[in-house]
Amino acid sequence: MAILKRKTSPLSRLSTIADKILSFDVEDGLSKPFEVCGEIDTVVHTAVDYGRNGQLPEALYEVNTIFPLKLLFEAIRNKVNMFVNADTALQSHVNAYSLSKHQLTEWGRLLGCQYDFRFINMRLEHMYGPGDDEKKFPHFVIKSLLRNVPELLLTPGEQKRDFVYIDDVVSAYDIIMATIPQKDSGFYEFSIGSGVPLSIRDFTEKAKILTGSATILKFGALPYRKNEVMLSMADIRAIKNLGWVHKVMLDEGMKKMVESEKSLCVF
Repeated sequence: MAILKRKTSPLSRLSTIADKILSFDVEDGLSKPFEVCGEIDTVVHTAVDYGRNGQLPEALYEVNTIFPLKLLFEAIRNKVNMFVNADTALQSHVNAYSLSKHQLTEWGRLLGCQYDFRFINMRLEHMYGPGDDEKKFPHFVIKSLLRNVPELLLTPGEQKRDFVYIDDVVSAYDIIMATIPQKDSGFYEFSIGSGVPLSIRDFTEKAKILTGSATILKFGALPYRKNEVMLSMADIRAIKNLGWVHKVMLDEGMKKMVESEKSLCVF
């Protein structure tokens, strides 16, 4: 197994399997892993820039479209069997992030039909789990509640999201890796989620009960974002047809997050 990363990328999450991984830096060129490892069967692309730190649109385009497109062409040149892309469930018009992600998907749709390989597009819903990005909504809410911040300013919270626990996402990838290589070359797309949407308000209120927080939830204190998506829900029929099962229910997943944060943080 090999990974391609930035020189500055932390590897703490891979500490338990570090001795089983060959590590390459993007700065040394995209061809290096193929030159050293020889035949590579599958490339799994998960690099992303969400634009949460005020990045300009051209920066998102560079990370989310141009870089993976170069990696995709490198994979095609080296006769890779399958390219698995982590896409967003957001529609392309929502923001620069979603547009840049969908632009790569369209390239995958085109190239998967022109060359002898499989482009797998994973449309990921609202992933959550321990150790996630602290700016993502589930992590931010749970951490704020555990810290008993005086108040949490929120939108009205009517928008619904399909929350899917990280272990279920990983199991979806496992099934894809095991089944798709036997299929014809081309473009394949799978939506990954629970299939059951929940409002942001309901999620936050559940989190408050689980944490026993004294934080005041001020729904309606913030306006909805421009182009806010009011309903996002995965159609999981395609991935279920491969044998995938959604196992971690929301209450269980949220409890795991709360327990993890309690063990890691000093409040």
